[in-house]
Amino acid sequence: MSDPPDDEIVTPEAQRLHDLRQPLSAILAAASALQLHTGLTEEERDAFLNIIVRSAERLSEMLEEPGAPA
Repeated sequence: MSDPPDDEIVTPEAQRLHDLRQPLSAILAAASALQLHTGLTEEERDAFLNIIVRSAERLSEMLEEPGAPA
């Protein structure tokens, strides 16, 4: 099997940035939903808030991992 072309090689830094984007995107999407949809039920608001909290906790954990960006 041959090596991937240079433009397909993923550096550790690029992978880490990719991994950080997922929880950040979830936080932004949930916060936007809370802002835009004022008629949400309490249960719906709680679900979006839980997404924000869980994703923020995950980001915090990832930043505490060895090799995390300083």
